[in-house]
Amino acid sequence: MKKYAPHLDDRGLTLVELLVAVAILAIVTAPLLHSFFTSAKTTYKSRQLGDATTCAQNIIETIEETPVDSLLTPGGLAGMAGSLGLDLVHDLDADADFYVPDVSDPDGYTPSAAAVRDSNEKYYIGLQGVDAGSSSFDALITLDASNVLNESPVTQYTELIATMQPQGVENPDDRARADFDLACNDPALGVDPASGGSVLNKSLYRTISIDVGIGFLSADGKAAQFPITLTYTYSGGFDYQVDNLSPVLHKSYVWPSATDPGPAPMTVLYGAPIGALDGTLPASEAAFSMYFFFDSFYAIGNGTDETIIIRNFNNEYYGRDLRFNLFLVRQKVAGKPVDEWNTTPGSEATYSALVKQYEPYGLGTEVVGGVTTNINACKVYTNMNTNLLTDGNIPGFAYRVFPSVSNDALWYNPGTAEPKLVVSDILDRMLYVNVKLFPVGEGFAAGKELISMNATKLD
Repeated sequence: MKKYAPHLDDRGLTLVELLVAVAILAIVTAPLLHSFFTSAKTTYKSRQLGDATTCAQNIIETIEETPVDSLLTPGGLAGMAGSLGLDLVHDLDADADFYVPDVSDPDGYTPSAAAVRDSNEKYYIGLQGVDAGSSSFDALITLDASNVLNESPVTQYTELIATMQPQGVENPDDRARADFDLACNDPALGVDPASGGSVLNKSLYRTISIDVGIGFLSADGKAAQFPITLTYTYSGGFDYQVDNLSPVLHKSYVWPSATDPGPAPMTVLYGAPIGALDGTLPASEAAFSMYFFFDSFYAIGNGTDETIIIRNFNNEYYGRDLRFNLFLVRQKVAGKPVDEWNTTPGSEATYSALVKQYEPYGLGTEVVGGVTTNINACKVYTNMNTNLLTDGNIPGFAYRVFPSVSNDALWYNPGTAEPKLVVSDILDRMLYVNVKLFPVGEGFAAGKELISMNATKLD
């Protein structure tokens, strides 16, 4: 019987067979690879879109919880950057900065040292490298203030800390009047009532000086304190004639006097945020509000009846003076006999006063009627130009601001102080917010944004 051994073919695959196999494999796997890469790309874009949505929401929430007047300051910008995990360095490579549209590039923006409201009433803020999830973005924030709500004055809350004119035996008005009446009959001044001489043309005027002292840190280190000293002085005089044949002698008078040194000047401490010490408070934020209640002083004689002097030049930081609100509240003189010193229709109608304010820097400049003037830091609110009996206007009131006590050249002339006793300002209360996110380092060119999200902010 024959046995046959199996035949082994060791020729392998021909080139044609290999190419056919590869082609078949490519045809089978190509759709699978395309599906894989498409799925991976879709997953990445989905994750990036989710991160971008979260990032935009975080930015909007941070904006909504930041007051507008703070948001549009370097300090507010730093706070927002810190909330989003950015380090703020004020240079061209800053992680967060204000921006303005680039006039040479319609799609470009240029960093700005301060918030600028453009002709379209918009502000721009740029954030670089904002992280969300596993993604990072550059953000362009547009704050649109073109809303009629922003055109109406808004009443501002101020804490009422009252400083009162001393009353009773310490009332400087009563003491000055009594001392003046004695002077008009004082032989030491050459007046001899027994001789039958006449005292003529009496005059007495009041000046109240309000001096803002240098601020310092409170003992507990939690607040700033500013001492404000109030001083009352009186000046005037009278004419004296022994008889019709004698010359008229003018006698000058000042109080505090040798016979009555008067009360010591009164100093009151006003608390303020620590930022008031180093000038980091926003220019729109007052360090404090001082309410000063004082009696009307109806002087005798012609001219300015009384003067209030405000000296605000001891707290200059980074080229600006201390910002605070001063409420000068004039009151009726009640419970006293009606005479030349007290509230009568005639005396109230002829009341006049001058407020002189001294501060060298203010809060910068503004253009009014084509003229550049300084913005005074101390904002005065008063009823001194209001008739307390009729609520009508008193024309004999003037308010002036000067650069220093040695220079009476007019520095800023607002005409009158605010004829009211509440603080109100035109503020950007309503903002339309738009946040656009871009790939890191791609700039803010139109059409390259990954996501755009809108919101409305109302303070």
